Amino acid sequence: MNGRAVAWFAYVPIPGLWLVPLWGARGDRFARFHAIQGGLLVASLYLLLLLCGFYSYARGPGAMDASILSALVFLSFLGYLVVGLVAAGRGRYLRLRPAWDAATRWL
Repeated sequence: MNGRAVAWFAYVPIPGLWLVPLWGARGDRFARFHAIQGGLLVASLYLLLLLCGFYSYARGPGAMDASILSALVFLSFLGYLVVGLVAAGRGRYLRLRPAWDAATRWL
């Protein structure tokens, strides 16, 4: 299967969906690139939203700053996910800086 056809799945914020490009296009460097980058973005989105939830719980009911923080985290990561999804759909290697820097440390 073509890596370009399945690479965009990595940017859909459903846990585990980043594995579809790895399994669907085995050995394709393009699919592997986007699977790792999209998987890191989705995992860090969930982790940061979980931390925002803990912060909101610690602040107590009615903590407006925690809600604003959660919204800012979600909107910023949503922007990254949309840019990555469009790049994967167009067949481009686009390095999204925070995720790419984290990926190069582990690869």
